[in-house]
Amino acid sequence: MKKLLFFIFFVSIYGANIGFMNHADMHTILTTNPKELPHKVKWLKNAKHIFRLAKKNNKLIMVDISKTGCPPCQYLYDIVYQDSQIAAFINDNFIPAFYMVDKEKVPFAFAKYFNEVAPSILFITPDGKIFYKIIGARDKNTFFKLLKQVIKKYNNR
Repeated sequence: MKKLLFFIFFVSIYGANIGFMNHADMHTILTTNPKELPHKVKWLKNAKHIFRLAKKNNKLIMVDISKTGCPPCQYLYDIVYQDSQIAAFINDNFIPAFYMVDKEKVPFAFAKYFNEVAPSILFITPDGKIFYKIIGARDKNTFFKLLKQVIKKYNNR
């Protein structure tokens, strides 16, 4: 009985995480090695450099904190961020940073806003304050709309 309950729990959680994916997207995730994908988003790692660019250009910092083995994280990386229009929008409007929290040290300036839920997409002002946060993945259209709303809100503050 415990095994059955565990199985039902696992399927419901796993299914909830990938429920927004269509068959083609799931096929891509299951058959693509992420290292083979070109980076369309120009991800940065060095926090000092990131903040310097953000201040110089008065742009929000967009920080994606993901984990290995996380289907929604993989979906964002393999599907959403590979969309040319979304990648161009991110590159033009944000200073993007990407960290795999289980494989590399996330700078404290970003880690202090991370609550252990992946993916977490943090939008941080050039002076280091949290501006907006997206928890979990969204389909391409919804994610793109959210990015536009964040920029609009930031520009109208």
